[in-house]
Amino acid sequence: TATSDSDDSGESAKLAPASSASMRSSDDPAGNLGTKPNGVANGTGSGNGSGKSPVFAAETTREAFARYDVDGSGSLDFHEVFVALADMGALDGVLASAAADLFKQFDADASGTIDVAEFQALTVKVKALKGSLESKPAAEVPAGFLESASALPLRHSFEAFAAFGKGGISRAGGTAAAESVSGRDWAKVIKDCGLVGGVVSAATSDIIFARMTPKGKGVKRVLRWDDGTFLSALAGVAAEHRVTFGQVAARVAQCAPQRNVEPGNEEASLAAAEERAAAAGARA
Repeated sequence: TATSDSDDSGESAKLAPASSASMRSSDDPAGNLGTKPNGVANGTGSGNGSGKSPVFAAETTREAFARYDVDGSGSLDFHEVFVALADMGALDGVLASAAADLFKQFDADASGTIDVAEFQALTVKVKALKGSLESKPAAEVPAGFLESASALPLRHSFEAFAAFGKGGISRAGGTAAAESVSGRDWAKVIKDCGLVGGVVSAATSDIIFARMTPKGKGVKRVLRWDDGTFLSALAGVAAEHRVTFGQVAARVAQCAPQRNVEPGNEEASLAAAEERAAAAGARA
């Protein structure tokens, strides 16, 4: 029997938590890094970066499974599972690292996939975790951060990651490639900036991405600067690490990849990326 979507059952990386004094940067002397911005979702609220209600909230778990099982194999992989759960609203208010751990429990054979019965049981378990995200210290985007001068280094880094491997496109070029970060780009941000470690794994970052990107069938899942979803995703990472948004933002602002890397030549900058990640870890 299909389980309805309403069937609720009932050491981090060395980003040392900041004191109230160290949370204040030169761009934020008042220490306002815990203030919620206007129009920007944070990493500890509903988790829906677009601010809209989940578009498939009334869908049963069996229906969601069938919709994402496009090849009819009878199984879903990790990415498909958490995109489906995000669409159903099941990830709202859920700690990403805890959800990733649950997937491992249900993927007993470590195949990276689960069947429909496992998906139904996993959904119930994930929904039981609602509120776990709020148990972490709030890591919110400062009010007005998007328009502030302190956001410029982070925006330049965002654009560099968005343009990486796409012909070195810059904002001045007026092209769309530097306006959004794909799932692959996001994974590079997390890895290159030394944000993987402790409870934050590649799987955890994937779940944060799924939770923050726009929901809906056929919708392009990307993080953007102008709608605040990229910042919200960084806040989600900060919440997992139990640090401030400002700490994560500063690290990402300092680890932008080289621009003007042509498609197919990404390996040329790999050593530099690894050096940046090591340096980021050393600064923590």
